[in-house]
Amino acid sequence: MTEDLVLPAPRDAAPEDSGDPLLVVEGLTKHFPVKGGFPIRRTVGAVQAVDGIDLTVHVGRASASSASPAAASRRRAA
Repeated sequence: MTEDLVLPAPRDAAPEDSGDPLLVVEGLTKHFPVKGGFPIRRTVGAVQAVDGIDLTVHVGRASASSASPAAASRRRAA
């Protein structure tokens, strides 16, 4: 199976101060509760997935960040 990969045409890079940002997030926090106890389950802690993240995305810019759970565990252990 041979298919040609078709990519979108490149855009001219827009300067960062060209108008308002497309998306602004400040202080993003997401914690997941950890339940424990038997027979009554109660919250005994929390896993902090994201804590205090600031993010700004401008038009014409794209950025991605991802890590495997194993990589995150290694960073915490170090």
